Amino acid sequence: MLLCVSLQFHLKLQSIFIKLAGRIMAFINESLGENQRYLFPRDLFYKPYNPYKEPIELYRWTVDWDRDVFIISLGTIGPEQPEYFAMSWCKKVIKFAAYVHFEADENVSHASVRKAHATVTWKITSLTIPSALQAIREEVIQLLLEGLDAMGNSNSRREGVDTVKVIFT
Repeated sequence: MLLCVSLQFHLKLQSIFIKLAGRIMAFINESLGENQRYLFPRDLFYKPYNPYKEPIELYRWTVDWDRDVFIISLGTIGPEQPEYFAMSWCKKVIKFAAYVHFEADENVSHASVRKAHATVTWKITSLTIPSALQAIREEVIQLLLEGLDAMGNSNSRREGVDTVKVIFT
């Protein structure tokens, strides 16, 4: 409990410093620390199609501290299958599935993506918005679009990505 309160105080202080610096914070990609693992309760965030709700292993996330929203990967169930994600906002979890396509100008491997001029296309195949957020569905979708743009590719890497496209099917 003390760790949670301490982290919350640190995050509030960080938010105040950012606002004082005259900037509004938006989505950013960050590595996750051990002290942030409590944010992902096992009953909400688990590997897709796993009857035992096996917990996910997270190392990176896309987060907007000011709006209290984050996007994480939940994983995939196999090759040629979509990847599953969760976006948490207003203490509600929005889940979606997407195929993520990476296209570079030249023959660039994923290892050298930071030097590439790439386009990432997110093809959203399913989107589950909780009933409590249905009245503000357009805001939820706008937030999702902003988050995916900041995320870049599905590994939360924006480096080398010039364009992010999102298609809902």
